[in-house]
Amino acid sequence: MGLYPSVRDLLQQPLGKLVGGEKSPASMLLGGLASGSVAYFVGAPLWLVKTRLQAAVQMVAKGADYDVAFGGIYSKSAVAYWQGCGPLVLRGALLTSGQMLGYDGTKTTAKDFGLGDNTVLHVAAATVGGFCAATLSAPADTLLTQFQSAAQRGKVYGSVLECAASMLRETGPGAFFKGWTANFVRLAPTFACGSVIYEQVRLSLGLGYMT
Repeated sequence: MGLYPSVRDLLQQPLGKLVGGEKSPASMLLGGLASGSVAYFVGAPLWLVKTRLQAAVQMVAKGADYDVAFGGIYSKSAVAYWQGCGPLVLRGALLTSGQMLGYDGTKTTAKDFGLGDNTVLHVAAATVGGFCAATLSAPADTLLTQFQSAAQRGKVYGSVLECAASMLRETGPGAFFKGWTANFVRLAPTFACGSVIYEQVRLSLGLGYMT
């Protein structure tokens, strides 16, 4: 969210010649994609460790050796920490683009109708952002989990595309939206709390609410 306003405004400069206005849905979407890509690339190693640990705990509960269940990631090169980075970055980019398109778009539309820029609007806009984020990120989110935990389930995929093809073949398109409801229920309150804190910090620093 810290990167987003600057990236959005930077992208709006060339887009403004095509769509006009100070900001557009296209700049919101692309701004979210860009800032989300950076954030999730940096956080990729932590995400992989989290996924492997969760899968390992389940396997240990079934009697598997912990080191085997964890997959020996620590013994590999540093590059191994970016395993599955492609779908993670895509997932993060889509999630952030949905979040900011829903949040920024809702705020902008509400203010155009004369509603005040306040905490109530921030919570409502963040909820819309959670809906958009859960929907846009669902396919990449499910694919990421399946790919990174494949070894713990006794499967081996040569690539992310092979994993996606397997999911489509075995379960159908619905496989890519499995867990959407739980994801929305998780994201909406998280975004609401985070957005309120973010806006209040901006206000306390004299920057004003995000415009």
